[in-house]
Amino acid sequence: MRKVSDGIGRPTDNVQVIPFDNNGQLKEAFNIRLEEPEVLDIKFLYGCSKPTIVVLYQDNKDVHHVKTYEVVLEDKDFVEGPWSRNNLDNGPDLLIPVPPPPLCGVLIVGEETIVYCSANAFQTTQIDPSITKAYGRVDPDGSRYLLGDHMGLLSLLVIIHTNEKVTELKIMPLGETSLASTISYLHRGFEYIVSSFGVICYFIRPPVSLQNLNRYTLIHHQEIAYYLTITEGKKEHICFSKHLQYYCN
Repeated sequence: MRKVSDGIGRPTDNVQVIPFDNNGQLKEAFNIRLEEPEVLDIKFLYGCSKPTIVVLYQDNKDVHHVKTYEVVLEDKDFVEGPWSRNNLDNGPDLLIPVPPPPLCGVLIVGEETIVYCSANAFQTTQIDPSITKAYGRVDPDGSRYLLGDHMGLLSLLVIIHTNEKVTELKIMPLGETSLASTISYLHRGFEYIVSSFGVICYFIRPPVSLQNLNRYTLIHHQEIAYYLTITEGKKEHICFSKHLQYYCN
């Protein structure tokens, strides 16, 4: 998150909260003050009993930290959350919340390291220097993510875990695409990668198990066909290209 201004023009060290009721109706928005000097990213955490955000920020000495806050709607205020982590290395600027079950927590993506952090776990892995521009979750449980960097390199990040305990992070380069703007899950294991440079699109189907990390399929296309199919009485919307090129490893 970058610096913005609220509705009455004050500079922002504030977060604007927009609550909604059980029927999905929006309620009156309000601001909550943040004490952190320069906020780089904010995400909601999964699996918390109360609405909880994780804040990545930079202090006046250019040191990066993360901190969690619970959002108290009744008081329109923050209270300190379940955990924090100080003095992160190598300029992280992206948070990726990890869903339950079984993990929860957050990935903190930097230029040379990726960290998994939660209330009771901390794992890190080194990566080649890069700036991650887009990411997309592969599995519903948050075990695998696709990362697209500033040079167009696409990588697969795997969170190795035993039950609820994270034991290792693995990163595997998959290949090169145009600079990814978005990475979105589509259908049947396919991820949809869109680049704003030349409006070039890709499908990628990652390996189906952690035992086959070296097998993947990258499909590049410039023309998209849209199809509606019906399987077991349910409508399924599928997009794919009329002209496909397959790259298999």
